[in-house]
Amino acid sequence: MAASTSKKTYATTYIFKEKIFPKAKTNLAKSANQLIAYINKYMDRNSEIIFAKGLYKQLVYVGEDLNILYKSIGFTDKEIALAIKETGQTKSSWVIFNRPDYWTLMMILKYFKDSKKEKEFKIVLMYFTLALYATVFYDFTRGYGFNEAIMDYTINNLSNKYDIKKLGSLFKALYKLADTCNETYIKYFDSFDDRLILEYIMNLRTRVKNFVKEIKSAYEKNKASGKYLNYDQEDKSEENYYEVDNASFLIDRLSSKVTNYCISNGVDMKISNLAAQLCEVSKVAIADALDKIIKTENKEIKELVSILLQQYLVDESKPAEGIGSKNFITVALKIYAKSNTTDKNVIRLKDILDKWLNATCERYKKTERAATKNNLRKAIFMYFVLCTQKIYIG
Repeated sequence: MAASTSKKTYATTYIFKEKIFPKAKTNLAKSANQLIAYINKYMDRNSEIIFAKGLYKQLVYVGEDLNILYKSIGFTDKEIALAIKETGQTKSSWVIFNRPDYWTLMMILKYFKDSKKEKEFKIVLMYFTLALYATVFYDFTRGYGFNEAIMDYTINNLSNKYDIKKLGSLFKALYKLADTCNETYIKYFDSFDDRLILEYIMNLRTRVKNFVKEIKSAYEKNKASGKYLNYDQEDKSEENYYEVDNASFLIDRLSSKVTNYCISNGVDMKISNLAAQLCEVSKVAIADALDKIIKTENKEIKELVSILLQQYLVDESKPAEGIGSKNFITVALKIYAKSNTTDKNVIRLKDILDKWLNATCERYKKTERAATKNNLRKAIFMYFVLCTQKIYIG
């Protein structure tokens, strides 16, 4: 369905502003916190999909994901559908733009904008963008998604003009897309006549559609050419990486997955306790430091894991399948133990660990015992070594 967003003369109507929004505003004053909590849980539940490096699986947006919106504003989907029809701004054939959930999301966005609740506004805007993404993704793949190996190759070979390549995850790319669109059309919330509501929805969906379309186009070219990484998920031996730059690709792919896992799931207490035990330091101190690192110092997690993998795969010339073995831990400890080294990567790795601990661990800052500092630092390092191994094994 193609709906024009070009400027035309149209009858100005205020059905939603006058008949829907007042009641929605009253209800949202009571239900907003519950709605935001649901959206956050939705993102957590789907973190594997939305925080991925590429477009892989179908994002599900059905049932309660829609019903929570109607409950929050105090209208049924049928009542919203009738209001859309009353505006006279859409045609019956415009299936997408007659969806009650999209118009309901616009009511919720206006409520948070008018209330000057910027954080909640952005959370709902992202939920709206993900809802649009889910339907666009289905339109392009019929829900089957994309082949992971071809998609990995596609993302890796995009230029940095593509936000998904530059920013490193689907979530970040969609967030920037939504934020940019909103900056352009946020003024529509002031007048908020029915046509402007419709055009805001149209513009946001068009951007999401173009985003998926461009990546799918590159994906199809790579698929047709056969120039993609022939990678079997069940066999992770090094010979299955046929890309000439296989080590670099694996480093980028695995370090991204580890980073997304840490940020999405917080501290893995089983791994944290094991790392503390191995290094003979306080489990509480390590867990507390890791929690702060992941929440506030997470920008360098990918860099640290990348250095670790670079050292293992390239500098130590170890095979990729070894990441799933005890040998990976042995070599990682050997890398960490390098002293008086001129290796810039090892120096950088230790600098990152020092920076993290100085910012997050009181015991590390206060103690003057070199052995204590070393053990604390080694425990944090071991946590990310073990996380890397866990994500590789799957």
